[in-house]
Amino acid sequence: MKLRTVKWIFLGAVLYLALTANFELANGVVGLAVGLLVAMLRPRPATGEGSLPWTRWLPALAALVQYAIVLLWDMWRSGLIVARAVLRRQMAIDPGIVALPSCCRTPLGQAWTAHSVSVTPGELVVAIREDGTLLVHCLDQRRRETAARTVQTRAERYLRRLLPGESGA
Repeated sequence: MKLRTVKWIFLGAVLYLALTANFELANGVVGLAVGLLVAMLRPRPATGEGSLPWTRWLPALAALVQYAIVLLWDMWRSGLIVARAVLRRQMAIDPGIVALPSCCRTPLGQAWTAHSVSVTPGELVVAIREDGTLLVHCLDQRRRETAARTVQTRAERYLRRLLPGESGA
């Protein structure tokens, strides 16, 4: 078994134990099984292109923390906007689907961008085209298109620093 596989098993087990907050022996065994499953299912790049070198771990961690903060802010702000629209006597919405081109080159980057847009209230990615364009359903397409584009642009800025293969996008 390669050292990389052992690292994935250990990482999966530690994450499982941290998420369950149960450090009993039986739960540790389940955590190892989850880690083994993660190690077996993780994508394996054909070349070393997809792996993150040790020198990029700290910047990638910083980008992940910044991404999480920005995403939480966007979710909170969008939630208030949607709540205000719903609580008004006359719901002035104009639902529709808008196309947002993605700067991400890899399927993982495109999927993560789609997730960033979908978790913000009022927007939902319904499809990703072959060229990476996101088709986003917005409650109010006139105003939400710019909001969805802002969320997408900010997410992609952090994803380029976080994901291997996106830095040149």
